[in-house]
Amino acid sequence: MTALNPDLRILLVNPNDSSRKMLESVLRLSGYKHIETAYESFDGFRKFKDGEIDVVVAMLIDGASDAIDLTKKIRHDASSPNPAAAVVAVAAAQGAHLLGKAREVGITELIQAPYRVEDVASRLNFVSGLQHQMLENYAQPQEAPQIEQRPDAPEWPNEQDSEKLTKTLLEHYMKHHEIVLSKLKFAQTATKTCIDEVRQVQERVKGLDKESIKDFHDFDAMWQEIISLFVQGGISQEELFEIEKLVTAIPKDIKTHYDELTQEDKDFLALVESLNTAAYHKARERVSELQAQPSPFNGKTSQDFEAVQKPKKIRPWYTQTADDEKDKRELGDGEAIIYKAHLINRDKDD
Repeated sequence: MTALNPDLRILLVNPNDSSRKMLESVLRLSGYKHIETAYESFDGFRKFKDGEIDVVVAMLIDGASDAIDLTKKIRHDASSPNPAAAVVAVAAAQGAHLLGKAREVGITELIQAPYRVEDVASRLNFVSGLQHQMLENYAQPQEAPQIEQRPDAPEWPNEQDSEKLTKTLLEHYMKHHEIVLSKLKFAQTATKTCIDEVRQVQERVKGLDKESIKDFHDFDAMWQEIISLFVQGGISQEELFEIEKLVTAIPKDIKTHYDELTQEDKDFLALVESLNTAAYHKARERVSELQAQPSPFNGKTSQDFEAVQKPKKIRPWYTQTADDEKDKRELGDGEAIIYKAHLINRDKDD
């Protein structure tokens, strides 16, 4: 899931430099353009007053200089420009005892660690879609949820394991994003090389019709569109895997040059080697199971947030109808690019 409102003005408050920078990177890759950062609640409230902030994302740590203290200032300080502003707390295992206080001061929503990239985006999508009256309601003290204790419910990990799981998922997303972007650039360069060859070699031109040459241009344009999306941000984890599959379907002429480029780039090969996909899938499976459980903050699950605005699925090309163009215009940017790529690959197979 990616940002539904990329122009959201976000204030990220986290005393840990490495985790703050990692979460900021994830937010930017998810599509958010305007992010302010702060170390603790005092500096955070100063930037909140000066920055016309829409959503605050702050760690839940000790109740003294964290999301709880910052929320108190936002809700009750006379200088607060927006007392009903959305506040999303991020809590690890050590912050569980503060959830009652978080509800009392009017924290809007919670991200409970360990979490996935889409858990961050889904919470921000949810709170950014709330109308002012709803934000005011959430800013009031909330009651604790009534949660049925299931004997088969998975146990939430301790602070150390939680941090390790979250780091595995977020780092994989950032590395995977960089790898796929590199692959697309290699594919674009390889495509341009093929176009140049078609223009330069007379015997080869005689063996190709205009439609074949046009196909190369179609691929070149497709790579550029997808690369532009990567630069702007807003590609989800699922879309990364889908887009990566496109590279495996490129014509043999392009693939030859693509393979040469990838093997020559040592930094790219080192990055690919550092990507621990097995550990990622294992961590993701565990965290997905945890996030499917009711939140101790308000009883919501990851499925509740997914249902708020579920993106349209791309139908297989063999099920498409005459309304394809209309359907495509209703897709999000990332989905429309993948949709277009499916059509290009289908036409080449035909």
